[in-house]
This record gives sequence, structure tokens and C-alpha cells, in this order.
Amino acid sequence: MPDDVPDRQNVSGELHRVSIKPPPFLQDQPDLFFIQMEAQFNIASIKCDITKYHYVVASLDQNVSSRVSDSLRNPPETNKYEELKKVIIAEFTDSDQKKLRKLINSVELGDLDPSKLLKKMKELAKNQLSDDVLKTLWLERLPDNIRAVICIGSGDLTTLSKQADTMAEMQSISNISAVGSQSEILSRIDALQKQVEELRTSRPGGSRKHGSQKRDLSKSRSKSKPRLPLCRYHFRFGKDAKKCVEPCQFKKFDLSEN
Repeated sequence: MPDDVPDRQNVSGELHRVSIKPPPFLQDQPDLFFIQMEAQFNIASIKCDITKYHYVVASLDQNVSSRVSDSLRNPPETNKYEELKKVIIAEFTDSDQKKLRKLINSVELGDLDPSKLLKKMKELAKNQLSDDVLKTLWLERLPDNIRAVICIGSGDLTTLSKQADTMAEMQSISNISAVGSQSEILSRIDALQKQVEELRTSRPGGSRKHGSQKRDLSKSRSKSKPRLPLCRYHFRFGKDAKKCVEPCQFKKFDLSEN
């Protein structure tokens, strides 16, 4: 019988002697699960590999179990716990490529200062990316005008991030000034419009007199008669009129027909 496979009496003794409470499994930090489990194993004096294995298998949720199902269905003859531990950590630990995708897809500048953006990217990288790679990914997220200057700058990432912060701050002040100028122009336009309106309404008789003049002119036009008793079509279009409304004496005065 292999050394790491205890007899049933020893396994049963361990299982009845202790009570283990498995911690929650964090998919982005699978190693923490085993660190906490092993701390409980040490407190409970559990040293048997098969006992540890059964505790871990019983504590896995459906999602984790499905992703390591092959190992659960076909465990090795020995070192079951250690092998399962390796499989689970490998399955849920991000590779460098996954980390790169996270950096590319999830991190944006937004309202962050360039230096704070760099800090956040470093935290995600967990020292697994070189400064050159990190610099490239960081620069891609900066505004074009800032990136163009930082690309040709010298110094380490910390120095460059401070330079980028300064440029971003200056750009923000410039944008605020531009908005302020536009607001000032609009305010002046509003003031001029008010002055014109006040001048128009403050004239003696103002708009009231102007309106009465229009009405009087309209009345005089409506009362006046055309020089010739022509309908409105012949009065306007002459011999080219397509219509005629009686009474109309256009034919009487149309000399072209004679």
C-alpha cells in the first residue's frame, strides 16, 4: 500500500476529529483558496493527502468543478490533493496574454490622471510585464497630443507620467478658458440684443405707431380701385392671363386684337 494512502481507520479518525470550513473560491486569486485551506489543515493536524483531496473536492462549486472535470473524473493514484491543487491554480491563473487583454480591454484613461492610469495598469500587470510593454500599453491610452510629446521624451515611466500629468492639466485649463471665452461672447450678444429691443420700444409711438401705419395703408389699398375695370388676372398678367373673372373689360382695351 503506498505511503500516502492511509488505512481507513486513520482517514476516518481525521474526518471525525475536525471540522473544516472551506473559504470562498476567488477565481481571479485561486492560490488564496489553498492558502486558507492549508492553514485550516495545519490547525486541525490534517496531513493525509486523500483527506485534503476530499475536503477540496467537496468544497468546489459547480463552475469550478466543470472546468477541472477531467481531473476530478480521473484523479492520479497518488498525490491527489497536490495534483488537483496544481490543476485548479493553472486553470484559473491568468496567463500573460490574458493579462494583456485585460489591460487592453478594461483600462481606460477616463477622468484619471496619466500617472494614476499607469499605477492602475501596474497593479493589474503584477510585475509580469516589462516596462517597455507597459509603456506601450499606457501610451496608447493617452490623448494624441500628449502621446506625441511623451513618445520622444526621456526618463523612466514615473518621470514620463509626471510630464503627462502636467500636460493634461495645462490642456484642461486651456479648455476651461475657451469655454469661458465663448460664454463671454454669448453674454455680449445677449446684451446687444436687449439694447436693440429697448431702443426699438423706447421710440415715441414705437411699434404701436408703426403697426397703425400698416393698418391704415392696408385700408387705403383695399378702398382704392384700379385705373381700368380689369379682373385681378388681367390686371396682373395682361394678355398672358390664363383666367378671367367678370366683370372684366380687358378685351375692350386690348389693342393687340385689332
